[in-house]
Amino acid sequence: MITFVDELKNIASGRDFKQKLLCLMAAVVLWAYVGSTRTGEIKLRAPVEMRNLPASLIVENSHDQFVTVRLSGRQEDIKLVNAKNIRAYVDLENAVPSDEIRYPVELVKAGIPEGVRVDLSREKMLLSVQRKLMKRVPIVVRTAGDPKEGFILGGSRVLPAYALVSGAESRVREIEALYTKEINVDGQSRDITKEVRLDVENNSDLSVDVQKSTVFIRLLDVRGLLRAEGRARVRNPDERYEYRPAAETVVVYLKPLHDGETTEGLVMDVSVDPGTLAMADFHDAGADPAIERLCPVSVILKNRQDDFRVMHVLPDSITIKIKKKTPGPEPR
Repeated sequence: MITFVDELKNIASGRDFKQKLLCLMAAVVLWAYVGSTRTGEIKLRAPVEMRNLPASLIVENSHDQFVTVRLSGRQEDIKLVNAKNIRAYVDLENAVPSDEIRYPVELVKAGIPEGVRVDLSREKMLLSVQRKLMKRVPIVVRTAGDPKEGFILGGSRVLPAYALVSGAESRVREIEALYTKEINVDGQSRDITKEVRLDVENNSDLSVDVQKSTVFIRLLDVRGLLRAEGRARVRNPDERYEYRPAAETVVVYLKPLHDGETTEGLVMDVSVDPGTLAMADFHDAGADPAIERLCPVSVILKNRQDDFRVMHVLPDSITIKIKKKTPGPEPR
């Protein structure tokens, strides 16, 4: 029986051994050459950077902006390339405020072999560039549940009471207040002091300088008290200005000083006093300047002072938006 070793000896002793060896070597060289010239293609997803944007502007839709980069060439060259070799960017040095404009996407290529071709899925990107606006807005406490029977939510305080919001002008103008995460007051009868995060999940496109606030919530015992309502008026208004209170109806809790008392026929004077105003107060340089003032609520019993004592006023302060009146047309 002829073994594999014997077969090799026969081949080596044959007169065509050299020719066979040369053919084998040529086949190996050809195989290596063909392997090295195989072409391929890969695709990379690259984030697009916003460069040279003036400080007074902002790109409203700059989040989640990507382009697909297609690389083609010899496989051995392509294997040397990864996402770190590619940087995509848009130069916004000459950007102007506009809803939508197409800006060229440019590439920075580092360490890419010469024979590799680089193509972009899109050469221009649609961007909305707006003026950047900063605005100071109040932080409002949000609660969930009901206090213990016989108790009600009194006034709440937040520290800090305001947050500075910045972002695209159209978005910032929509924001009138920021809210805390919900605070559970169900079954509570004691005042609450708690540090709470702001609920900014729906405003991820905006910058907010406050992430947490310390909240103080009063729980008022109204057992045995009588409830009355009054309409708040602005005391000593200046005729040159318009006053818009955030709330007009005030709830007053009264302690009866005699058994069987009712609030029938009771007259109350409920008022807020924004104080004196000057044009220097209106620092907003916009076309419709306005300011806000937080004014304490004053309640005076106009009659039956011997029958009741004022215990709680809700709200105990009201924010008033004050605007300069627009002058009407001059009479002819």
